[in-house]
Amino acid sequence: MVTPRADAEYARWLRLNATSTLLIYSGLIAVLLPAFHFVLRALPGVPPGSDSLPLRCVSAGLSAAIAIAVVAFPALRRYALTLQFFNVLACVVVIVMLVVNSGNHYAYVASGLLAIVGAQQAFYRTSHLAATFAIGFCAHVGYAAAHGILWDPMNLAALGTVGSGYLVGFIPAALRIKIQTADIRNRLAAQQVKEELLDAQTALMQLARYDALTGLPNRTTVQELLAEEIASAERTEARCAVAFVDLDRFKDVNDTLGHEVGDRVLRELSARVSKVIGAAGVLARWGGDEFVVIVPSALDDEIIELLARSFIHTIAEPFSVDGIELAISASVGIAVYPRDGAEPSVLIRNADTAMYKAKHDMGSGVAFFSDELHAIAANRHYVQNELRRAITDGGLELYYQPIVEARSGHVVAAEALVRWTDHDGRLHLPSDFMAIAEDSRIIVPLGAWVLNAACERAARWRREGRGIGVAVNVSPRQFAHPDFVETLARALRGSGASPEDVEIEITEAAIMSNVDPVLATLQAVHRMGIRVAIDDFGTGYSSFAYLKRFEVDSLKIDRTFVEGIERDDNLAIARSIISVAHALGLPVTAEGVETPLQARILAELGCDRLQGYYFGRPITAGAFDVTLERDAAATVGVPSVVCS
Repeated sequence: MVTPRADAEYARWLRLNATSTLLIYSGLIAVLLPAFHFVLRALPGVPPGSDSLPLRCVSAGLSAAIAIAVVAFPALRRYALTLQFFNVLACVVVIVMLVVNSGNHYAYVASGLLAIVGAQQAFYRTSHLAATFAIGFCAHVGYAAAHGILWDPMNLAALGTVGSGYLVGFIPAALRIKIQTADIRNRLAAQQVKEELLDAQTALMQLARYDALTGLPNRTTVQELLAEEIASAERTEARCAVAFVDLDRFKDVNDTLGHEVGDRVLRELSARVSKVIGAAGVLARWGGDEFVVIVPSALDDEIIELLARSFIHTIAEPFSVDGIELAISASVGIAVYPRDGAEPSVLIRNADTAMYKAKHDMGSGVAFFSDELHAIAANRHYVQNELRRAITDGGLELYYQPIVEARSGHVVAAEALVRWTDHDGRLHLPSDFMAIAEDSRIIVPLGAWVLNAACERAARWRREGRGIGVAVNVSPRQFAHPDFVETLARALRGSGASPEDVEIEITEAAIMSNVDPVLATLQAVHRMGIRVAIDDFGTGYSSFAYLKRFEVDSLKIDRTFVEGIERDDNLAIARSIISVAHALGLPVTAEGVETPLQARILAELGCDRLQGYYFGRPITAGAFDVTLERDAAATVGVPSVVCS
């Protein structure tokens, strides 16, 4: 079935192919019209000389001349329909003259209709052929009836001739139209496939170059656009800038309200910032909640900073989603060409580095790249690469700091503290690399290594009959990782350590960051038989209510309260923490004990365990074994003192 679209296409195709129609029509007239002169002469009852062959040849010659002219002169083909009209008109005039000049009406009518109908069939569509023939046939019957020759045998013969001419013209016309229809369908199918391929290519191009959520250029496209802008700035000796925009704590929106709400916020945010930038700049989505802005023709740093602050201001305007108002802040880092780099990747990387400075400074939210930041970024990159290598190549080692019982002074546990030795042989403390490991997610494999090594040491000490537990610090990101519980279980299984010899230390911030998942993790850890201690207590949320809810096993008083415990205020804080913790059934460990006086005060306050340089610095496992042997023979005394 030919669709409406195919029908319209077919009509257009016929118009474009009017030349072939004209040639077919002209050929039929040139051949059929003279041929019927001899057909009529053979019919009985036709008077000799009643037909005019020269007159027939006039029309036939005109048709032949038109056909030859169209073939010889291609410029005439644009007038094919007009030539067709004059050809038909000439043929009709000749036939009328033959009818008027002869008494043999039916013979001439028959021959004329046969020529006209047969020729026209080549031009009309198949559905019009029957109507065309019916009109011609009715005209013949009416003419014959008006002249009293309807039932004349010769008239009936003429009617038969008309019918034969109809069939002769219909068969090639029908075949031609069938071929044309099939061709049109093939053309339409090919066109449809072409359009679908073009649509698919366009969609793939859109996906490859633009962000699916916001419609903004993606990271590939923005780097190409930045390269073009740098080339333009180089030609005109101008400057351009790159602003790296990161949303602060946007993960909380996705976690609490769902990714659908987060996506809606990102789309609205993109529209807002695009209006601020205008047509001159380019806003692109770098990934997640990070965006890159290209600022062309950046005149000076003050103007760029004002533009960056306008980003922050428009983002800070509350977002209303399903009746909920969301307040979102952003941090912006800026790098300027040519001062901060001449390559797109370098400029974007430096802007990203400046953004981290803006985020950590907690100030205006805007920071420019500088040589100092470059050094920090280089060190960050170095630490990340070296830590990854150290995890697999043996560059990590655990040091152990003794934890003593406050009353007896005996070593009852050890805190495992990781040390990293780089390829130059330099030993690095956790303060040198832990923050970088946390930000770059290296903390997860690093933390797994620490758990495995600590459990192996705890298992060895149990086999040696020492009965010393091992405390391991677990970072918030590591504790929140979905694989943490299984990682801890594998460490126990692989080492053969007893769960009662292992204690993990987590901060208050880690507990309160995401309550429900944290609660589930804590319950799983407790089911394994591992104790949980709250490290650095007093510096975070400092709420005893959550201690009961999360069922932690012990507290560690932060060193800031121990350092000045001789003062009344810190003494009162330490006394309160210990008192309330004991009321909840939680033992307390004080860290950062560096003097005998601090040890005595804490012991008198009822602190259960003490840790600090007074009892020993972090040392290697071998050196710690020596300490344990000495401890078995002697006790580090904790002199008694009355605490006021």
